[in-house]
Amino acid sequence: MKSGPTDEQLVAMKNAIQLGRTLQKDHPEIAELYRQGNSIAQIGNFLRVELEYQVNYSVAWSGIQRAISGHQGGLKVRAYMGLIEEDERRTLAKEHNRESSKRLCEDKKGVFSRTPDQVRKDSQRAGKISYWGEKGLRNMAKEKRKKVSQKAGRKIYEEKLGIHGLSPEETRANAEKGALARGCSLWTEKETIDAYNLLQQADCQDKDGRPDLRKIVQGLVGLGYSKRTPIAIKSRVRKYRKSL
Repeated sequence: MKSGPTDEQLVAMKNAIQLGRTLQKDHPEIAELYRQGNSIAQIGNFLRVELEYQVNYSVAWSGIQRAISGHQGGLKVRAYMGLIEEDERRTLAKEHNRESSKRLCEDKKGVFSRTPDQVRKDSQRAGKISYWGEKGLRNMAKEKRKKVSQKAGRKIYEEKLGIHGLSPEETRANAEKGALARGCSLWTEKETIDAYNLLQQADCQDKDGRPDLRKIVQGLVGLGYSKRTPIAIKSRVRKYRKSL
């Protein structure tokens, strides 16, 4: 019996990889949209990827993910770096997951809508799938893919290809142009300082003295600024602190 992806699946994977590279050129603002707390699905809807590029939801979703994370090489498509480097992607992914979990818990959706017995059965079923899907050659292939990725990444960086050929100023300017073209509002120095000052106020902190980002969102709106996501505020304030 034939194992592995079908020819149709391989074509879809290749299309998604190629779409990711195209999106990097057409929409470099994807990086900033993701940093602002938008999910991949939200970015896809905002940029109308399915309609503009005539692809289905799965290819559009995977293409945006590739634009953000890059391609390690394979399927006869050259490797390319992502719009966001790996360390920052990991941090953003944790923040995205944290915010998503909060919303699901508050709305009683997803796993939070299920009973403990249902969750236990789901975990057992997922464990079996994970075990049988990750054994033997699959693990070896994963290690090999990691080595290929590192080699391709070093080459692209050393040869200054793709986004590595742009200066920080050029990258920032491209992102700002794309954001403005999509109707997004850019951060001003005053808004950044106001967000930082709100972070210090006791009424914008929880009972343990930690910043309550939702209150800061409301505080900025009260000062006349556009509504920002908690992740966008946290990212902006972090950068501002480093500059002090």
